[in-house]
Amino acid sequence: MGCVVNGPGEARDADVGIACGKAKAILFKKGERIRTI
Repeated sequence: MGCVVNGPGEARDADVGIACGKAKAILFKKGERIRTI
C-alpha cells in the first residue's frame, strides 16, 4: 500500500491494506489493524 511513513494512513483508508517496513508489515481491514506480521 505504501511506505513505512505514509503506508499506515493510506492503508486505513482502503477496504484492505498493508503497510510494510523492513522487518514488519501491518494488515488493515476496513480501517482497523488486524495483524502485524
